[in-house]
Amino acid sequence: MYATINDLIALCGLEELVQLTDRADPPTGEMDQAVLTKALEDGAAEIDGYVGAQYKLPLASAPKILNGLNCDIARYRLYTAQVTDSVRRRYEDAIKTLTNISRGVITLPVEGDAGGATEPAGRDDVMVIESEDRIFSRTSMRGL
Repeated sequence: MYATINDLIALCGLEELVQLTDRADPPTGEMDQAVLTKALEDGAAEIDGYVGAQYKLPLASAPKILNGLNCDIARYRLYTAQVTDSVRRRYEDAIKTLTNISRGVITLPVEGDAGGATEPAGRDDVMVIESEDRIFSRTSMRGL
């Protein structure tokens, strides 16, 4: 995860998070940390989907920008009904930022890399198969 529950509390406030996570019947008036953790994990997975297009995962360190994006995505995911315009706008802005990261328009300052340059994500599971020339073809089978 790129953010913690405390980061989410700092963004939303405890009261909002209690309202969004207290799903007990009857309500307990307590914040459900398991619900918050799931929202943050889901948000981090969404971030990885975009970031992985340009950077090798897992990242050596989490740039601060991803912290805020993780909080905005998690907050949006916590709303099960009627998302406020502000929360929706922050989520949409987060997705635009992630899209720009995945396209290389925005570069992340990843620790250990000079000037924020990173190694592009590559595939280690690609197999190349080579073979001899074809023995049978339309030309070689002509007249049979």
